[in-house]
Amino acid sequence: MLLQERSYSQESILLGIRRSKGEAADILRRLSVSASVTDILEKFQCTFGAIDTAESILRKFYACQQEENETVSKYSTRIEDIFSQAVEPDASDRRQDFLLKNVFYQGLHKGLRHAASFKFESIHDYDLFKVEVRKIKPDYKIPEESNAHCSAMNQNDSKG
Repeated sequence: MLLQERSYSQESILLGIRRSKGEAADILRRLSVSASVTDILEKFQCTFGAIDTAESILRKFYACQQEENETVSKYSTRIEDIFSQAVEPDASDRRQDFLLKNVFYQGLHKGLRHAASFKFESIHDYDLFKVEVRKIKPDYKIPEESNAHCSAMNQNDSKG
């Protein structure tokens, strides 16, 4: 991102990268002194980058359920994070809205989903629907049942 913004010189970015600690510092020590920012980022991507396929991430996305004590805001943020890992940034917003809204709705607690069903049918915009569900939430008591949930893998936690 810093390279694209051109806010900092290549030298400044290299200096920041070279101050890395832990595994990243170990990798840097094995690279030549003349390694460019691009070379270093490629090496980091090979070592730490996500290895999940778009399909496996989408499977996690479709399996998401709101956790027992999870707020609507945290639940929506979690599914948006997982979804953003699987789609291209320039993909059709309308299609993304449709998928997000449907998975969000299907993963809500049963009673909350029932309470939001009219809004689901009448509001087509994902963000507007999310706001309406948040408005319903204070009147809805979460049941004590346990729900299955998904967990977004942190890209750094991906190990082959």
